Amino acid sequence: MGIDDRAGGSMQTICPYCCQNLDSVEVTREHVIPSALGGSETIPACRTCNSNIGQTL
Repeated sequence: MGIDDRAGGSMQTICPYCCQNLDSVEVTREHVIPSALGGSETIPACRTCNSNIGQTL
């Protein structure tokens, strides 16, 4: 399963927040606008950044 399959369709090789290579870490879907605020568009990000950002705009 590649990054494209795991993280929502956009091929990307680094986390947009910490610049870590996503090939070597767990990839999650980061909502561009938090889902709690109605956002649905996602980008791939590492789990650490996605967890730390939470529902912050």
